[in-house]
Amino acid sequence: PINVQAMFKTMAKWITPSVATSDAASRPEQPAARSTDAPGDDQSPLTAVTGFDFAAGERRAGGNRALYLKLLKRFVSDAPERDSAVRAAIKSSDWSAATAEVHNLKGVSGNLSADALYQAAKALEATLRTSTPDRTTVEAQLTGMRQSLDQAVAAATALLDEEDQTESEAVAVTQAIPLPAGQAEAIASQLRAACEMGDLTELTKIIGQLPPGSHYTNKIEQLADAFDFEALSQLADAMEQE
Repeated sequence: PINVQAMFKTMAKWITPSVATSDAASRPEQPAARSTDAPGDDQSPLTAVTGFDFAAGERRAGGNRALYLKLLKRFVSDAPERDSAVRAAIKSSDWSAATAEVHNLKGVSGNLSADALYQAAKALEATLRTSTPDRTTVEAQLTGMRQSLDQAVAAATALLDEEDQTESEAVAVTQAIPLPAGQAEAIASQLRAACEMGDLTELTKIIGQLPPGSHYTNKIEQLADAFDFEALSQLADAMEQE
């Protein structure tokens, strides 16, 4: 499993998908993977598509689907800016900057299990790390990588649209589900301890114990994103009053 806190730091400073290219190259079909939803979770399994194994990516996020989807959204939204950064660095022959950008892309695509993109970035990084990168080779590999980026963004967008529709259908029900008194107290205690330690990984585990889409689930996610541990502690106090 990934180090969630480290992954957020990496995602925050990079991400590199491309502007659309109409002639995206086909990639080998990745093997389908089994779902690894948390015990008691009735979510349908995420599937693999060409170049992107969503189920494996969910496993890398500790089986936390909400976290994985959040990372996919960040991947998609930051894509154009990071794509421009890679192309600009290569155009100016700034091999050091280009290597750093492509290295980050390789790491994030690996964590998300965007397998075709990972392999394309890995190949380009290897070329950029040579003493004198051959521009013809670099440009060819950059084109291939951008095609894989385009594929990955399209696949992630399609999945996010499907998940948003499913969530909107279920949210009215899940928001109405109250927490049992015992569970509310236990969650509040865990939440307070996580806040004292500033432990984002523990917060993701707490979110996984709550009904998806519930008031507390959404609130904890929002406050964790903002690193607002004081407000999270206040939320723990409110949960104990349920």
